[in-house]
Amino acid sequence: SQDSDMRIACIHAVAHSGNRAALPHLLDYLSDSDYLVQLHALQGLAYIINNKAGLSDEQKATHMVLDEVSDEQAINAIFNCLNNKNYSVAMAAIEALTELQQTSAIEQFIDVALKDEGQSARQISELLKKLDSEKSTELLLTRLDTVPDSSYRRYVMEMLEVVVSTDNTQATAA
Repeated sequence: SQDSDMRIACIHAVAHSGNRAALPHLLDYLSDSDYLVQLHALQGLAYIINNKAGLSDEQKATHMVLDEVSDEQAINAIFNCLNNKNYSVAMAAIEALTELQQTSAIEQFIDVALKDEGQSARQISELLKKLDSEKSTELLLTRLDTVPDSSYRRYVMEMLEVVVSTDNTQATAA
C-alpha cells in the first residue's frame, strides 16, 4: 500500500497475531521510506520474538511459516537500526533491544546517547538501568576515560547518575 497508515495497521495486525510468518515482512518494513512504519515494525518484531500473543502450542503448530526467520536474525536487524540516521528509529531499536534483554547492546546504547550530543542521555540511561545497571555502570566508568572532551564527560556522568540512583533518590531530586 502507498498509504503509510495502512502499512502501520497491517503491521499491528500481523504482529499481534503472534504468527512467526510475519517476521520476514516486518524485517522488510525496517527499510520503509516512512520512519513511523519503521518504528512500528521494530515494536512488532519485539512483540513476536517475546511471544506476547500467548499462543498455545497447538496454535503455534497450525501456523504455516514459509520463510523461517530465527530470533537471532530478527535481533540482528534490530541492532542494525541503532545506526539509523533518524533518532526516533534508533531510540525505538534501543527500546526493542531492552525489551528483548539484549545486554550485549549496552555499549551501542551509550554510543547513541553520545552521538546526539547528550539529548537522549537521560532516556537511554533509564533503559540501561532497566536492562543491566551493573554492566552499564562498568561500561560508563570505562567510557569516562575515553570520551574526547569535557562536554561528553558530562553526558557520561549524567548517565552514570541515573543508572546508579535509586528510585527514592530520583523522587527526592525531582
